[in-house]
Amino acid sequence: MLQSIIDLVSEIICVFDSQYQIKSANKNLLQIIGYSNDELETINLLSITDNHFDREHIKQLKNDEVWHTQFALVAKNKTLHHIKAKIAPQDQNFLLIATIQIFQEAPLARFRRFFDLSLLDLVMMLDNKNNIIYTNKGFTDSLGYLWDDINNQPLLQLVIKDDQESFDKFLNHLRVQEGTMQKIIIRFMMKNPPEQYKYFALRAIFNKDCVYLIANDVTENRKQEIQIKALYEETNALNQQLEHKNEVLSNSKSELEKTLHELETRNFELDQFVYKTSHDLRAPLTSILGLVNLVKIDLNDTRLVSEYADRIEKSVLRLDSFIRSLIDYARGRRGELSTDTIDFNKIIQESLESLRYTTGFDRIEKRINIAEEIYFQTDLVRLQIIFNNIISNAIKYQNRKQSQSFISIDIIQLPHETIQITIRDNGIGIDEKAKIQVFNMFYRGTELSTGSGLGLYIVKQTVEKLKGTIELYSEEGEGTQIDILLPNLKTN
Repeated sequence: MLQSIIDLVSEIICVFDSQYQIKSANKNLLQIIGYSNDELETINLLSITDNHFDREHIKQLKNDEVWHTQFALVAKNKTLHHIKAKIAPQDQNFLLIATIQIFQEAPLARFRRFFDLSLLDLVMMLDNKNNIIYTNKGFTDSLGYLWDDINNQPLLQLVIKDDQESFDKFLNHLRVQEGTMQKIIIRFMMKNPPEQYKYFALRAIFNKDCVYLIANDVTENRKQEIQIKALYEETNALNQQLEHKNEVLSNSKSELEKTLHELETRNFELDQFVYKTSHDLRAPLTSILGLVNLVKIDLNDTRLVSEYADRIEKSVLRLDSFIRSLIDYARGRRGELSTDTIDFNKIIQESLESLRYTTGFDRIEKRINIAEEIYFQTDLVRLQIIFNNIISNAIKYQNRKQSQSFISIDIIQLPHETIQITIRDNGIGIDEKAKIQVFNMFYRGTELSTGSGLGLYIVKQTVEKLKGTIELYSEEGEGTQIDILLPNLKTN
C-alpha cells in the first residue's frame, strides 16, 4: 500500500544505506535512470551520480536534519539529469526526495522551444563571454538587426556608449548570484538609423554559464517620463521664480511698512522734541530773567544778591546741560560712522574730567577695571557720548544715604570681536514701573531729576547706531547696572 502511494507522487524518492546501496525507490527514479525493478538491488547510488554528490556531508548529517543539495543523476544511457534534492537520515538509512531541474544539459534547445514564437518584444541568451547565442524574432522587429548581424557578437556593442559601463557592471553582478533575477533599463541602438535608440526594461537570470534575458520596449513610457520630468522641472523653476518675486514683493512691502512706521515714530518724536525743547529751554531762561529783576530790586542787599547769583548759576548750568544733551542727540543721529582705535582708559578719564564740577562728584568713588590687550575700533565721538551720559547719571543720582557712593566701570573682551562694558553704581536706583520707560525721549524716572530726560534715550540710540545692544538692571534704593555689547568695527 505504501509503495503504491510513493509511486503516485511526482518527486523522485529512494532510500539508501550508509554504503549508498539503494534499498527502495519509486517508479520515477527507475524511469529516469533507465533501470528495471529487478536491477534495483544491484545499483549503488554512487554509480549513478556525478562528481557533485557530496558524500562527506552526508556522513555528518544528524537526526532530524534535512540537507538541500544539487547534483546530476547518470542514466543507463549516460544521459545527465540535473536534480534538486533533500536528504535526511532515517533509522540506519537515508531518505532522498528530489525534483528534476528545468535546465538540463541542453539549455539552448529548451530555451528556443519556449521563445521562438514572438510573444514578447525581445528574448536573448548570452554565453559565458556575454556574446549573443540566441534571439527571437522580436529582436529583429524591435531594432532592425538580422541574425547574421549579431550572431556570436557581444551584446555590449549594441548598447549606447553612455549605458555600457552600467550594463557591464550589471552583467558581472548577475553572474555572481546564480538563479537570482535582476532588472535594469538599458538603451539599445537601432540598426537604421544608428544614431537612434530604444529603451528596454530587462529582466535577466544567470544559470549554467548562460545569461537569459527577457526585455520589453518601454521607449514611449520612458519618453513620457522624460517629458513629465522636464515639465516638472520647468514648472518647479517657474514656481521658484514666482516665489522669489513674491518674496521680493513681500520684502518690499515689509520694508515700506517698516519705513512708514519709522517715519511715524520720527514725526511723533519730532513733535515731542520741539515741544519739550522749547519748554526746557524757556524754563531756565525765565528763571534767570526773574532773578535778574530781583537783583535790580534788592541791589543794595549783598546777601540777597549773592543768593540770586547762586540761583542764576544753577539755572545757567541746567541750561548748559540741556544744550549739551541736544548736541549729543544731534551728533548721535547724523553723519556716518567713523572708525577710531579706542583707548578706553583715556576716554573714561576725559568723561570724568568733563564732569568734575558736577555736584557730588568728589564724594563718589570711581572703580575702573579694563582688561589688558584690548584692540578695539569704533566711533570715538559716539562712544564718548555713551560714557558721558551714563557716568553723569551715576553722579547725579547717587544715594546720599549711603556712607560711600561708587561707580564701577568694567570692560572685557568677548569672543567674536565683541567687547562688554558694564557700568554699575549704588545710587538711588529705578523703580519697576519706570524701568520700561527709561530709554524713552524726555522721560524722567524720578522726581529728583533735574536733567533733560534725553540722557538714556541718547545712549540707547547711540549704542544701536554702533550696532550694539544695551540692557539695564536696577532696583529702587539698590543702584543700577548697565551692560553694553559693542562689535569691533575695525577695517581690514
